[in-house]
Amino acid sequence: MQSLIPNDAVFLAGFRRLEELLHELTSLYPGVLSPEEIWTAEAAYEGWWRIAQQLPPAWTTCPCRTRRTDHDGGNAPVAPGPCHGAVKGRCLHVVELSPVDLATMELLHGLLARSERERSTQLAEALEDIEKPGERLVDACRRILTALRLQPPPELMAALRAATASHPTARIHLNSAQNRAYLAFLRRFEQAFYRDRPEPDTARHQ
Repeated sequence: MQSLIPNDAVFLAGFRRLEELLHELTSLYPGVLSPEEIWTAEAAYEGWWRIAQQLPPAWTTCPCRTRRTDHDGGNAPVAPGPCHGAVKGRCLHVVELSPVDLATMELLHGLLARSERERSTQLAEALEDIEKPGERLVDACRRILTALRLQPPPELMAALRAATASHPTARIHLNSAQNRAYLAFLRRFEQAFYRDRPEPDTARHQ
């Protein structure tokens, strides 16, 4: 399956922070976690790694294209430039996702969420040790997985695949329907990832 990841600094920072969680669970806590928890964490780490390998090393500049109609009614390309976090002009990155990788990451999230609720397991103690002040890793993990599960609009995927088949930073021209799909997808992403997102000072421990 394919997913679209926007150039979103908060999302990408959260995704990269998951590596620290997975690394610590699999390297520092195998003596205290159950065999099931260790197997799940290791499988989730492998899935995370396969997704991470498809992301660009940096998003400081990217091939954002906003749609601009010229006098003939066609679409004129807009020069690439830095993303500024606005909905329009945010670039998207296509990644191939294995359903198995997503399933193991979701299984780990389920174990973490249960341990967070129970608060008395070895996994809960490990999670508290790993979290930084103000973090909510379980909530962040849920939001990331929900965003990865979003189904991209077919017409937008077709445009992205055609434009980037030969070069990942190719200019992208969107017609009216594709541009509507692009904006709608970004709104869905923001709803999935940011809706009711707690502020750092509302974390369960400081």
